[in-house]
Amino acid sequence: MRVYACACVQAGPCSAPAPLRAQTADVKREDVLLSRLAFGSCNKALSPQRVWGAVRAKAPQMWLWAGDAVYLGGDQPGNLEEAFEAQGQQVGYRQLLSDNIIVDGVYDDHDYGGNDAGKHFASRAQSQQLFLDFIGVPGDSPRRTRKGTDDLLTIRRRMST
Repeated sequence: MRVYACACVQAGPCSAPAPLRAQTADVKREDVLLSRLAFGSCNKALSPQRVWGAVRAKAPQMWLWAGDAVYLGGDQPGNLEEAFEAQGQQVGYRQLLSDNIIVDGVYDDHDYGGNDAGKHFASRAQSQQLFLDFIGVPGDSPRRTRKGTDDLLTIRRRMST
């Protein structure tokens, strides 16, 4: 897996959280002072994943899948349901999820179900639903009814009333 960064979303040291709030269309977390997020892609669900300990050590409040959360075929699962299930059972990933962080992301060709799978891929709509299930998007989310998995993330400073 490639982890691209544990990024600070504030000016100054990451050890001092800024008064920022995270909100996606599906998740409003007023309790999160968002100062660190991590993101990665190109993940093989059945391969050893030692990276999660390093990610957790950075204590991100948000994890973003940046595409190819799973691969199919070869030494990996044969279908998307199995692949997402296998990833969900990875001990390090489960530990990250137990930290009560926000998980979001977008899918890419392998998350569709094949290398270079694109808009003409026959199971695209089903693949979208499986990916949204995997990242925990509620069943009544608007993301479930439109094409694609993109979403708007708003990070803002707390407003005084």
